[in-house]
Amino acid sequence: MLLIGTNLTGIRTLDPAQYNARTVSELISNLHDNLVQLSPDDLKTLKPMLATKTVPRWSASARPMTPPVLCEDVPVSRDNQSDIWPAHNVSVRTLLRSCHPLRSKFLSGVFLSSNTRKASSPVPALVLPSRPLSLAPDVISTPRAYFWATPVIAALAVFMVTWQAPGVIRDFQVSQNPLTLENGDVQNGRCTTRKLFFTNCEARLVYSYDGRNYDTEVQVMFVDFHTGDYETGVVISADHPELATMSLGLDKLWNRIITLTVFALFLGGMSLGTLFQALRIWRVKRQLRQPAFLDTIPVEIAAFDRKRNILSVTYNDKIANDRTGRSAYTQMKGGQEPLIVGVANGKAVGLAVRHGRTALPVLLDDRLQRIGLTDDERKIALAPFAQHGGGQTVPVLIGKRGKTMSVGARLRLFFGTLLLILAGFIGFWLWYVTSASTPFQSPGMDINNLMPTPLNKWGCLQLRKRFGQDRAPFGCVADDYTSWKY
Repeated sequence: MLLIGTNLTGIRTLDPAQYNARTVSELISNLHDNLVQLSPDDLKTLKPMLATKTVPRWSASARPMTPPVLCEDVPVSRDNQSDIWPAHNVSVRTLLRSCHPLRSKFLSGVFLSSNTRKASSPVPALVLPSRPLSLAPDVISTPRAYFWATPVIAALAVFMVTWQAPGVIRDFQVSQNPLTLENGDVQNGRCTTRKLFFTNCEARLVYSYDGRNYDTEVQVMFVDFHTGDYETGVVISADHPELATMSLGLDKLWNRIITLTVFALFLGGMSLGTLFQALRIWRVKRQLRQPAFLDTIPVEIAAFDRKRNILSVTYNDKIANDRTGRSAYTQMKGGQEPLIVGVANGKAVGLAVRHGRTALPVLLDDRLQRIGLTDDERKIALAPFAQHGGGQTVPVLIGKRGKTMSVGARLRLFFGTLLLILAGFIGFWLWYVTSASTPFQSPGMDINNLMPTPLNKWGCLQLRKRFGQDRAPFGCVADDYTSWKY
């Protein structure tokens, strides 16, 4: 919908070429600052302009309305339109692209409405009283997930930093003046790979330097696509011999720094983001306590869920020309349904209002109970929608019914999945003990170590036949952490 009120004295045509514009849309956009009250007499001037060949077939209607915003893609009712221009239909959705605040107050105006849907009537406009209006206190809700997700994600970020940062700082100090010890002993060394590329290595370092004996535990985490064994040694700081690490930790130092930074920023950013969203919601709820002028906008219904007579709706402000791209969440109780005005990109489009300068729009219900109106004002505002629906109520959100599974089918699916996972583990284990190119392959070592004693023994014997000259891998190593236990 585009509301235009303008002094048409200097506008003879809507031909874009006459005004250095590329399209009629651009022409209308360039003229928005000159909008003034349009008198009914000017309709006689507007009619022949709309009939020119440079413009698609338009229709116009004069009706009272509130002033705040010009927006596209909100078609209006064409009631009383036959008195002005009965011969023309409406088809200019792609033409109207501008949405600008009005610089003047209006008592009447002209609606240029668009309609690209076949065999359907245009959606009526919502006309509200031109005064500050209040909204119900619970029209914006805080998702429950915010209350537990924020502390959990923040705790993960703190855990990641406290777990890895001391080791990274230690190894950075060692790298400033490293000293490799040939007589250093790496004991209980073990590397584990998770999610294909997250590798965690830990070991006990025993060494002597300047007549003193040192014994320390070292753990490093990095990202690496690797199969097989890692070779490492003991490296200390020549300036601070009590600081020791594995040579592998120094080789992967920048890898570790980047990995830790990415994890910390990602988890910390998520926790701060959810906290910011929660604070924004609470600020909006505080602002909604005071009456303000309301501007109607369309919003996209992103998701909804019905539980215990409560309709939970998530909607996005991404359709209006002054869209913010923000999402909001609301709960409707007592049989309330959102005021649905159409469909865009396969998703329902609801009608919402901006309350003054609040950051989030408020989704309206189909009975306008969320707005502080009198009963008469509510009836007048909803009358066009009742006429549009042929006397029927405003359409409600209806979820697609999914096929339900019986208990037996669910059990079969559950146990079938377990069997597939078990078969995968056993198949991988058989490949590891009989065909792997190295005994130090993860997660083959871990799976072999988890096997029952008879299967573990058989697997170790298969590995020893092929790699008996090497030290034993994890899962087959004896108490001395070197020889084979079978």
